[in-house]
Amino acid sequence: MTYSSNIRIDYTLADAFQALGVRLFGSEWSGYEVLGERHDDPSEQIAARAPLEAEMERLNEQRQAKQKEQKEAFGKDAIFRANCDLKEIDNRRGEIVRKLSEIGDVRDSEIKDHERWLRFETASGTLIKAFGEGKISIYCPFGQVVPDWFWREFPEGFHYDILHSLVFWPDRHSSMRMGTARIREREFDDWLHTVLPLVDHELEKLTDEQRAEIWFREEVKNWDGKTTRDQYRNIALDKFPELTVRGFKRIWDKLATKQMKKPGARAKTNS
Repeated sequence: MTYSSNIRIDYTLADAFQALGVRLFGSEWSGYEVLGERHDDPSEQIAARAPLEAEMERLNEQRQAKQKEQKEAFGKDAIFRANCDLKEIDNRRGEIVRKLSEIGDVRDSEIKDHERWLRFETASGTLIKAFGEGKISIYCPFGQVVPDWFWREFPEGFHYDILHSLVFWPDRHSSMRMGTARIREREFDDWLHTVLPLVDHELEKLTDEQRAEIWFREEVKNWDGKTTRDQYRNIALDKFPELTVRGFKRIWDKLATKQMKKPGARAKTNS
């Protein structure tokens, strides 16, 4: 098939990025991560403000207690002492307000913006690693494939733009300066099934059969030429308690290579 006949069903780079983000982060993925807007980490400000805010809360409680004491004070000396204590508390509160002002406010939106940036970094980094390892590939118009090593070494002139699904080629490697970045649908979907979510509530949604499939994909890549179907089945049933024999058979039939399925290999377990 040519590029033009595949374009309707394959993923753009932006599509793949969004699908991966949902896989990794589930409902935490907003969709705006694709903008790639960098936002500084406010954690240092938050850490610096925390003890001051705690001290302010304690002083506020002291002030309320002292105000009550002032109202109930009897006699000039008692009233004077209460007023002096209130003034001292207010002076300390003023000092804390000054220090907090120097540090600066940290709005909830700043925290969320930084968290969105971290999700962008994680998802884009996961994609780049997969490209560099040859697990998935970017192709451009007329079938030109971006070499794996571009994603590992980033030669001068090579760039990518996730939002607009573009790759920019180094001058000395291609006459095409820029191309639309696409990924084969089947290739991407197969790879995405191997990616584990990063948030607990999404990870918990995976069935044991799904977990076993992810595990077995790696086993197939690293097959030692000896481990048999029955041995894999026993390992899988022990490793994933809710996996059924029928479920393992589906995984085996789908993923095991022809070499792994040779009758001779299975016979070795019975000898």
